[in-house]
Amino acid sequence: MAEKHSWQYLIDRYLANDCSKEELEELLRLVSEQEDIATLDDVLKDHWMKMGAEQKARPDDSRNRRWDARYAVMMQDAAKEAEKDAGSGKPARKKRIWWMAAAAMVLVLGTAGYRIWHARSQEPLAVARPEKPVSRYNDDLLPGSNGAVLTLDGGQKIVLDSAGNRMLAIQSGTRLTNRNGKIIYEGKTSEETTKTGEETTKTGEETTFNTLSTSKGKQYQLVLSDGSKVWLNAASSIRYPVAFPGNARTVEITGEAYFEIAHDPQQPFTVSANGVKVNVLGTSFDINAYSDEPAVRTSLLDGAVQVSTGQTARTLQPGQQAKTDKEGQIRVSSGINTDDIIGWKEGYFSFDNTDLATVMREIARWYDVDIVYEGTVPDRRFGGEISRNSNASKVLKILEASNVHFKIEERKIIVMP
Repeated sequence: MAEKHSWQYLIDRYLANDCSKEELEELLRLVSEQEDIATLDDVLKDHWMKMGAEQKARPDDSRNRRWDARYAVMMQDAAKEAEKDAGSGKPARKKRIWWMAAAAMVLVLGTAGYRIWHARSQEPLAVARPEKPVSRYNDDLLPGSNGAVLTLDGGQKIVLDSAGNRMLAIQSGTRLTNRNGKIIYEGKTSEETTKTGEETTKTGEETTFNTLSTSKGKQYQLVLSDGSKVWLNAASSIRYPVAFPGNARTVEITGEAYFEIAHDPQQPFTVSANGVKVNVLGTSFDINAYSDEPAVRTSLLDGAVQVSTGQTARTLQPGQQAKTDKEGQIRVSSGINTDDIIGWKEGYFSFDNTDLATVMREIARWYDVDIVYEGTVPDRRFGGEISRNSNASKVLKILEASNVHFKIEERKIIVMP
């Protein structure tokens, strides 16, 4: 039995959802004052490893990730921030390490399939208990799924939700195949003219462009003819050549897409999105260019990219994000959590001190629903992760732990104070 009010005792009580108000206040006080922080690290790491073992015991679970590595990186980041402050002569930012510790405490709460905390107050929330459906959620919404529409150069549209694993066409000598939930462009063929039942095309003609589009509630993957991989989020599109001509590779997107670019220094890759150009040789990055967002966000995971608008250009390094506003101004921030940025690609909503309006826009795209606000929009910010495979009601119930309320009516989510 752990000593009462020790780290082990308080965290055990917290994870069992048995914390009294006094015990929770004591736990938060210890974290904020960093009392015996090394012991806290040991206790959290023990819980973290146990959760990692549980996840690894379910190999088919899409949320199975390297929990031990993520924990180590998170705590190392906190230590680096403290060292940076010490080197600059500034007082160490206790808040930064407190945030990491509080985040770690909540991230081990994986027993219900989600983790979330209220970033505004940074007080960890108790694990939500299963509850019976209430009338506010009678019109529950199913999560989104794989699906897209492929528009060929001649205007023919192919719905990919039910296209199955099959060859769709041969264009410009490139074979188009729908395989395991993704479109793959591969290989030049020797045919001069080929009829596939979808389209007849000839090689040697001018550049052929296709467009892959997702509606709200859909996402899809694409492998371009050069081997570059693209993940398309809901309500997004990408226009691209069937085969890249000359010494340049250029595509255009709307909405959000994640790229893993095949390296080819002789043929630079360029993405155009809502007035922003991203130039790259070979790298992994995410572009969020939804028209209803206040800025185009370019987030770099690996390699290097240049973000430009008009006469302004900024080069990003891994872990940096460029926000380009409507006036074309570019602001670069460092130390972004790249796991959060591509959470949608991995199957979960990931929030990091995110305001309510932004959270609801993301939910609206995934559940193909309209958002209506009753009264003043609550001033709430959120952090944490929630599975995108959940019905809308489950996501909303988690968010309600932060003192905001919702109801679903037909295909509308109504936000209430």
